[in-house]
Amino acid sequence: AIWLCIFHGLMIIFAQALYGPQMFHSAANVLVILDEPQLVDVSALGFPRLTGTYLSPNAFAQTILHFGLLLIALRPSLCKSKLTALAFFLLSLIIIFLNQTKGTAVLSFMGAVIILYLMRKDIGKLTKYFFVGALAAVSFWATTHVVLNFDEILLALRFVSLDESYRALAIGVALNNMTWSDWLFGMGLSHWLVFFNRYLYFTLADPHMWIVSIPGTFGLMGVVLYVLVFAWLIKMARKGNDAQRFLAIMLLLKLALHDLFEVPYLLGNASLSCLIWLTMGLLVSAKNPQPSTVIRV
Repeated sequence: AIWLCIFHGLMIIFAQALYGPQMFHSAANVLVILDEPQLVDVSALGFPRLTGTYLSPNAFAQTILHFGLLLIALRPSLCKSKLTALAFFLLSLIIIFLNQTKGTAVLSFMGAVIILYLMRKDIGKLTKYFFVGALAAVSFWATTHVVLNFDEILLALRFVSLDESYRALAIGVALNNMTWSDWLFGMGLSHWLVFFNRYLYFTLADPHMWIVSIPGTFGLMGVVLYVLVFAWLIKMARKGNDAQRFLAIMLLLKLALHDLFEVPYLLGNASLSCLIWLTMGLLVSAKNPQPSTVIRV
Protein backbone atom coordinates (compact mmCIF):
# COMPACT_ATOMS: atom_id res chain seq x y z
CA ALA A 1 0.00 0.00 0.00
CA ILE A 2 2.85 2.41 0.82
CA TRP A 3 4.59 1.58 -2.47
CA LEU A 4 1.30 2.45 -4.18
CA CYS A 5 1.11 5.79 -2.33
CA ILE A 6 4.66 6.69 -3.39
CA PHE A 7 4.01 5.66 -7.00
CA HIS A 8 0.72 7.56 -7.01
CA GLY A 9 2.38 10.76 -5.72
CA LEU A 10 5.18 10.59 -8.29
CA MET A 11 2.76 9.93 -11.15
CA ILE A 12 0.74 12.99 -10.11
CA ILE A 13 3.76 15.28 -10.14
CA PHE A 14 4.95 13.90 -13.51
CA ALA A 15 1.47 14.48 -14.94
CA GLN A 16 1.54 18.06 -13.65
CA ALA A 17 4.93 18.55 -15.29
CA LEU A 18 3.38 17.53 -18.63
CA TYR A 19 -0.10 19.07 -18.43
CA GLY A 20 0.28 21.98 -16.02
CA PRO A 21 0.25 22.63 -12.25
CA GLN A 22 -3.55 23.01 -12.11
CA MET A 23 -4.10 19.32 -12.88
CA PHE A 24 -5.67 17.23 -10.06
CA HIS A 25 -6.76 20.37 -8.17
CA SER A 26 -10.26 21.56 -7.40
CA ALA A 27 -11.57 24.80 -8.88
CA ALA A 28 -11.04 26.58 -5.55
CA ASN A 29 -7.46 25.35 -5.28
CA VAL A 30 -6.72 26.39 -8.87
CA LEU A 31 -7.60 29.96 -7.94
CA VAL A 32 -5.15 29.80 -5.04
CA ILE A 33 -2.42 28.38 -7.30
CA LEU A 34 -2.95 31.03 -9.96
CA ASP A 35 -2.43 33.68 -7.28
CA GLU A 36 1.06 32.30 -6.48
CA PRO A 37 3.58 33.13 -9.25
CA GLN A 38 6.10 30.47 -8.13
CA LEU A 39 3.42 27.79 -8.55
CA VAL A 40 2.55 28.91 -12.10
CA ASP A 41 5.54 30.64 -13.72
CA VAL A 42 8.07 28.35 -15.40
CA SER A 43 11.47 28.74 -13.75
CA ALA A 44 14.96 28.22 -15.21
CA LEU A 45 14.62 24.55 -14.23
CA GLY A 46 11.83 24.20 -16.79
CA PHE A 47 8.89 23.83 -14.39
CA PRO A 48 6.98 25.85 -11.80
CA ARG A 49 7.00 24.48 -8.26
CA LEU A 50 4.71 21.46 -8.57
CA THR A 51 2.57 20.62 -5.55
CA GLY A 52 0.82 17.32 -6.31
CA THR A 53 -2.60 17.42 -4.66
CA TYR A 54 -1.33 19.85 -2.00
CA LEU A 55 -1.21 23.64 -2.07
CA SER A 56 2.26 23.58 -0.53
CA PRO A 57 5.29 22.24 -2.46
CA ASN A 58 7.07 21.64 0.86
CA ALA A 59 4.25 19.55 2.33
CA PHE A 60 3.97 17.43 -0.83
CA ALA A 61 7.73 16.70 -0.96
CA GLN A 62 7.86 15.84 2.74
CA THR A 63 4.87 13.51 2.41
CA ILE A 64 6.57 11.44 -0.31
CA LEU A 65 9.77 11.28 1.76
CA HIS A 66 7.89 10.17 4.90
CA PHE A 67 6.17 7.39 2.97
CA GLY A 68 9.67 6.16 2.15
CA LEU A 69 10.59 6.21 5.84
CA LEU A 70 7.41 4.32 6.71
CA LEU A 71 8.30 1.69 4.14
CA ILE A 72 11.67 1.10 5.83
CA ALA A 73 9.99 1.02 9.26
CA LEU A 74 7.71 -1.76 8.02
CA ARG A 75 10.44 -3.61 6.09
CA PRO A 76 13.71 -2.98 8.00
CA SER A 77 15.78 -5.03 5.57
CA LEU A 78 15.36 -2.23 3.00
CA CYS A 79 17.70 0.02 5.02
CA LYS A 80 20.65 -2.01 3.69
CA SER A 81 19.52 -2.34 0.09
CA LYS A 82 21.37 -0.72 -2.81
CA LEU A 83 18.05 -0.14 -4.55
CA THR A 84 16.76 1.78 -1.53
CA ALA A 85 19.84 4.02 -1.59
CA LEU A 86 19.30 4.61 -5.30
CA ALA A 87 15.60 5.36 -4.69
CA PHE A 88 16.39 8.05 -2.10
CA PHE A 89 19.01 9.54 -4.43
CA LEU A 90 16.61 9.68 -7.38
CA LEU A 91 13.87 11.08 -5.15
CA SER A 92 16.18 13.95 -4.19
CA LEU A 93 16.67 14.72 -7.90
CA ILE A 94 12.94 14.59 -8.61
CA ILE A 95 12.23 16.94 -5.71
CA ILE A 96 14.89 19.48 -6.74
CA PHE A 97 13.83 19.48 -10.42
CA LEU A 98 10.04 19.30 -10.23
CA ASN A 99 9.24 20.47 -6.70
CA GLN A 100 12.22 22.79 -6.11
CA THR A 101 12.19 22.23 -2.34
CA LYS A 102 15.83 22.41 -1.26
CA GLY A 103 15.54 21.17 2.34
CA THR A 104 13.59 18.01 1.57
CA ALA A 105 15.82 17.24 -1.42
CA VAL A 106 18.91 17.45 0.82
CA LEU A 107 17.16 15.31 3.45
CA SER A 108 16.36 12.64 0.85
CA PHE A 109 19.96 12.73 -0.39
CA MET A 110 21.16 12.29 3.21
CA GLY A 111 18.94 9.21 3.42
CA ALA A 112 20.94 7.69 0.56
CA VAL A 113 24.21 8.66 2.27
CA ILE A 114 23.14 7.03 5.56
CA ILE A 115 22.19 3.82 3.75
CA LEU A 116 25.60 3.88 2.05
CA TYR A 117 27.20 4.16 5.47
CA LEU A 118 25.21 1.19 6.74
CA MET A 119 26.36 -0.73 3.63
CA ARG A 120 29.94 0.53 3.75
CA LYS A 121 31.31 -2.99 3.17
CA ASP A 122 29.58 -3.03 -0.22
CA ILE A 123 30.18 0.60 -1.16
CA GLY A 124 32.26 -0.30 -4.20
CA LYS A 125 29.30 -2.11 -5.77
CA LEU A 126 27.07 0.95 -5.40
CA THR A 127 29.21 3.38 -7.37
CA LYS A 128 27.75 2.34 -10.71
CA TYR A 129 24.17 2.95 -9.53
CA PHE A 130 24.92 6.50 -8.44
CA PHE A 131 26.90 7.12 -11.61
CA VAL A 132 23.89 6.05 -13.69
CA GLY A 133 21.59 8.26 -11.59
CA ALA A 134 23.87 11.29 -11.93
CA LEU A 135 24.22 10.69 -15.68
CA ALA A 136 20.43 10.49 -16.04
CA ALA A 137 20.02 13.76 -14.13
CA VAL A 138 22.61 15.57 -16.26
CA SER A 139 21.05 14.19 -19.44
CA PHE A 140 17.59 15.30 -18.34
CA TRP A 141 18.86 18.79 -17.57
CA ALA A 142 20.81 19.02 -20.84
CA THR A 143 17.87 17.93 -22.99
CA THR A 144 15.41 20.34 -21.40
CA HIS A 145 17.69 23.39 -21.43
CA VAL A 146 19.87 24.41 -24.35
CA VAL A 147 21.52 27.18 -22.35
CA LEU A 148 21.56 27.20 -18.54
CA ASN A 149 21.44 30.58 -16.84
CA PHE A 150 23.04 29.97 -13.45
CA ASP A 151 21.62 33.17 -11.89
CA GLU A 152 18.10 32.18 -12.94
CA ILE A 153 18.58 28.71 -11.45
CA LEU A 154 19.64 30.24 -8.13
CA LEU A 155 16.54 32.43 -8.29
CA ALA A 156 14.31 29.42 -9.09
CA LEU A 157 15.66 27.60 -6.02
CA ARG A 158 15.24 30.79 -3.96
CA PHE A 159 18.92 31.09 -3.01
CA VAL A 160 18.63 34.71 -4.16
CA SER A 161 15.55 36.90 -4.17
CA LEU A 162 14.65 40.46 -5.00
CA ASP A 163 12.53 40.69 -1.88
CA GLU A 164 13.38 40.12 1.74
CA SER A 165 12.56 36.60 2.89
CA TYR A 166 9.10 36.33 4.41
CA ARG A 167 10.56 33.87 6.93
CA ALA A 168 13.09 36.45 8.11
CA LEU A 169 10.34 39.07 8.42
CA ALA A 170 8.08 36.69 10.35
CA ILE A 171 10.81 35.58 12.74
CA GLY A 172 11.90 39.19 13.34
CA VAL A 173 8.34 40.24 14.13
CA ALA A 174 7.90 37.28 16.49
CA LEU A 175 11.12 37.99 18.39
CA ASN A 176 10.35 41.72 18.70
CA ASN A 177 6.68 41.51 19.67
CA MET A 178 6.09 38.32 21.68
CA THR A 179 5.77 38.85 25.44
CA TRP A 180 7.26 36.70 28.19
CA SER A 181 3.87 35.08 28.76
CA ASP A 182 3.69 34.14 25.07
CA TRP A 183 7.05 32.36 25.36
CA LEU A 184 6.12 30.68 28.66
CA PHE A 185 2.56 29.54 27.95
CA GLY A 186 2.30 29.75 24.15
CA MET A 187 -0.36 31.39 21.97
CA GLY A 188 -1.97 28.27 20.48
CA LEU A 189 -1.98 26.79 16.97
CA SER A 190 -4.45 29.21 15.42
CA HIS A 191 -3.17 32.50 16.84
CA TRP A 192 -0.22 32.98 14.45
CA LEU A 193 -2.60 34.11 11.69
CA VAL A 194 -3.93 36.86 13.96
CA PHE A 195 -0.46 37.72 15.27
CA PHE A 196 1.16 38.20 11.86
CA ASN A 197 -1.87 39.97 10.42
CA ARG A 198 -1.41 42.55 13.16
CA TYR A 199 2.23 43.34 12.40
CA LEU A 200 2.85 42.42 8.72
CA TYR A 201 1.34 43.19 5.31
CA PHE A 202 0.80 39.43 4.86
CA THR A 203 -0.13 36.59 7.17
CA LEU A 204 1.37 33.19 7.95
CA ALA A 205 0.15 30.17 9.87
CA ASP A 206 3.60 29.66 11.42
CA PRO A 207 6.99 31.48 11.72
CA HIS A 208 8.69 28.58 9.87
CA MET A 209 11.36 27.96 12.52
CA TRP A 210 10.81 25.46 15.31
CA ILE A 211 12.98 27.38 17.81
CA VAL A 212 10.44 30.22 17.61
CA SER A 213 7.33 28.28 16.66
CA ILE A 214 7.29 25.63 19.41
CA PRO A 215 7.60 27.94 22.45
CA GLY A 216 5.41 30.53 20.72
CA THR A 217 2.69 27.97 20.08
CA PHE A 218 2.88 25.55 23.01
CA GLY A 219 5.04 27.40 25.54
CA LEU A 220 7.49 25.73 27.88
CA MET A 221 5.68 22.37 27.76
CA GLY A 222 6.22 22.19 24.00
CA VAL A 223 9.95 22.78 24.46
CA VAL A 224 10.13 20.05 27.11
CA LEU A 225 8.39 17.58 24.78
CA TYR A 226 10.79 18.47 21.96
CA VAL A 227 13.79 17.89 24.23
CA LEU A 228 12.42 14.50 25.30
CA VAL A 229 11.82 13.46 21.68
CA PHE A 230 15.34 14.56 20.68
CA ALA A 231 16.86 12.65 23.62
CA TRP A 232 14.94 9.49 22.71
CA LEU A 233 15.91 9.73 19.01
CA ILE A 234 19.59 10.23 19.94
CA LYS A 235 19.41 7.12 22.13
CA MET A 236 17.86 5.09 19.29
CA ALA A 237 20.47 6.42 16.84
CA ARG A 238 23.26 5.22 19.17
CA LYS A 239 21.91 1.90 20.43
CA GLY A 240 19.29 0.71 17.95
CA ASN A 241 19.67 -1.76 15.13
CA ASP A 242 20.42 -0.61 11.58
CA ALA A 243 16.81 0.19 10.67
CA GLN A 244 16.21 2.04 13.95
CA ARG A 245 19.45 4.00 13.57
CA PHE A 246 18.50 5.02 10.02
CA LEU A 247 15.01 6.17 11.01
CA ALA A 248 16.24 7.95 14.17
CA ILE A 249 18.95 9.86 12.29
CA MET A 250 16.55 10.85 9.50
CA LEU A 251 13.98 12.09 12.04
CA LEU A 252 16.68 14.00 13.95
CA LEU A 253 17.84 15.68 10.74
CA LYS A 254 14.25 16.54 9.88
CA LEU A 255 13.14 17.82 13.28
CA ALA A 256 16.32 19.57 14.41
CA LEU A 257 17.85 20.93 11.18
CA HIS A 258 15.26 20.81 8.38
CA ASP A 259 12.58 22.41 10.58
CA LEU A 260 14.85 25.37 11.32
CA PHE A 261 13.52 26.74 8.01
CA GLU A 262 10.16 25.01 7.69
CA VAL A 263 6.91 24.55 9.58
CA PRO A 264 7.59 22.14 12.50
CA TYR A 265 5.08 19.32 12.07
CA LEU A 266 6.03 17.27 15.13
CA LEU A 267 3.35 19.12 17.10
CA GLY A 268 0.42 20.15 14.98
CA ASN A 269 -2.84 19.17 13.33
CA ALA A 270 -1.55 18.54 9.78
CA SER A 271 -1.40 15.20 7.97
CA LEU A 272 2.41 15.31 8.16
CA SER A 273 2.18 15.34 11.96
CA CYS A 274 0.38 12.00 11.76
CA LEU A 275 3.07 10.57 9.47
CA ILE A 276 5.87 11.68 11.82
CA TRP A 277 4.29 10.12 14.90
CA LEU A 278 3.42 6.97 12.95
CA THR A 279 7.07 6.69 11.87
CA MET A 280 8.27 7.14 15.46
CA GLY A 281 5.83 4.50 16.67
CA LEU A 282 6.98 1.99 14.05
CA LEU A 283 10.62 2.85 14.81
CA VAL A 284 10.25 1.10 18.16
CA SER A 285 9.21 -2.15 16.50
CA ALA A 286 11.59 -1.98 13.51
CA LYS A 287 13.62 -5.15 13.97
CA ASN A 288 16.35 -6.56 11.79
CA PRO A 289 15.11 -9.66 9.93
CA GLN A 290 16.05 -12.85 11.68
CA PRO A 291 17.38 -15.80 9.70
CA SER A 292 14.85 -18.56 9.39
CA THR A 293 15.53 -21.64 11.46
CA VAL A 294 14.65 -25.18 10.56
CA ILE A 295 13.54 -27.45 13.36
CA ARG A 296 14.47 -31.01 12.68
CA VAL A 297 12.52 -33.75 14.37
